[in-house]
Amino acid sequence: MERKIKKGVVFGLVFVLIAIVFVLAMAMNSTGDPYADVVVSYTPGDGVGGGNNNPEGALGAPEYSSTSGSGLFVSLGRGGSIILAFTDNVAVDGFGDDLMVVEVGMSELGQVYVSNDGGASFVLIGIADGQTSFDLSGTGLSFVNAVKIVDYSQMGTFPWSGFDVDAVVALNSVELLAEATIDIEPDTLNPKSRGKWITCCIELPEGYDVNDVDVSTVLLEGIIPAEPHPAEIGDNDEDGIPDLKVKFDRKTLIEYLGGTTGEVTLTVTGEVDEILFEGSDTIRVIN
Repeated sequence: MERKIKKGVVFGLVFVLIAIVFVLAMAMNSTGDPYADVVVSYTPGDGVGGGNNNPEGALGAPEYSSTSGSGLFVSLGRGGSIILAFTDNVAVDGFGDDLMVVEVGMSELGQVYVSNDGGASFVLIGIADGQTSFDLSGTGLSFVNAVKIVDYSQMGTFPWSGFDVDAVVALNSVELLAEATIDIEPDTLNPKSRGKWITCCIELPEGYDVNDVDVSTVLLEGIIPAEPHPAEIGDNDEDGIPDLKVKFDRKTLIEYLGGTTGEVTLTVTGEVDEILFEGSDTIRVIN
């Protein structure tokens, strides 16, 4: 993309400071690092080079620098794309906007997609035009752990064509807990058999108490809520570690699976002390 030399060094510095304060203020309710942590994939389009094609320039906190070759941002190129993921936190659907994409240089357009399964599937959340914030409400996702950005403007010239990503920020951020142990019953699910519930026992790592789990936040596959009652504390596997047993609507899960058969891995998420836990179990679906 083309660059113009901005007049007024003092004004530029003030703008950068204001932008940084804005990001920090918006992320104050987060726990841990609210920024994208890893590059899942990077597919540059035409017109990228000169050191502007390092995808790690999109990780971490925004630097608000558009200096070519600095490595502080990554250019997607015309029609290019990048997938970034959070590893120690997720963006959650909270008050106001939940996710922010920071672009530097001349304002360009980028399609932004979000995922709650690490990038296996995506939902379009909107179009970024420069620095843009998004609300997760309406996407059907309660949290996001991966973001895909695709250049939409098809603008710019070598070596910085396309959308220039400086950072992706979880404005409403929840820290990730170490993997929880999940046991889903039945182990074999027959959609044609009778039954109302799918049960799940949740066992947390040492230092966390299942009594502190907010049952209203517990979701199966990120969309199916746990029933508020009954939720029982016990020791289902008799290993001396307390677990929380919750139930999910069986019919809703069958509809979600959409006729899928064979081995299926299901993921359960929730919050304990405002920290997100996640765990998975594999069941067999027969016809």
